[in-house]
Amino acid sequence: MLGYQEPAYVVEREAEMPVGGGRIQHFEVRREGTVPFTPGTLPYIALEEHDAEGKRVTDLLFQYDSEEAPNTDWERLISEPTVRVADLCWVQKIVNHHVGYGKDGGIAMY
Repeated sequence: MLGYQEPAYVVEREAEMPVGGGRIQHFEVRREGTVPFTPGTLPYIALEEHDAEGKRVTDLLFQYDSEEAPNTDWERLISEPTVRVADLCWVQKIVNHHVGYGKDGGIAMY
């Protein structure tokens, strides 16, 4: 099976936001592991958008290189009506569990 194999994770926070036309964005802060805090792991953000029929139309994972950056992005994502993905603090963005785009210009195929 091709694609990014997301490891087992714990959801630390989640929120939803309507974005118009019946679409809903769902955000989660996740951490790898099976307990609320696994030492040595960094949190990451999952963003899914569903259309009016409930079909997923967006599937993004934002990975970080610090403990603080996901918190900053989380606050922006759940409070600002429009946020440019490029303006967030992630170091790698994984799209549809297939392609990772690094802020440094790198591309990873999963």
